Amino acid sequence: MLNLSIQFESVLKMIGKGAKSQYQTEYRFHPTRRWRFDFAWPQKMVAVECDGIIWKACGGRHNTDADREKINTAVSMGWRVLRFSGKQIRNEPVSCIDLLLKTLEI
Repeated sequence: MLNLSIQFESVLKMIGKGAKSQYQTEYRFHPTRRWRFDFAWPQKMVAVECDGIIWKACGGRHNTDADREKINTAVSMGWRVLRFSGKQIRNEPVSCIDLLLKTLEI
């Protein structure tokens, strides 16, 4: 199965207009924590997280308090964070990019 970040980036490069040249991958946004965004537009303080397995009975990777702490801290710092599930990226990639472009105001 194609990595979600790679799939998202492929669609971004095809239809992403101005957004495709302004982003950074694995962007470290916090001065002391090692937290990273999958994709970030630092000049606009917009980020995208590509979530894989979201739900498990004991908590999936993106269903933990640590992940919520990361996203909440980013928001408190002024970041706008879009989170897309694997299903959204696989089944509706154009909708994901459209929402990103609206958020970036491109």
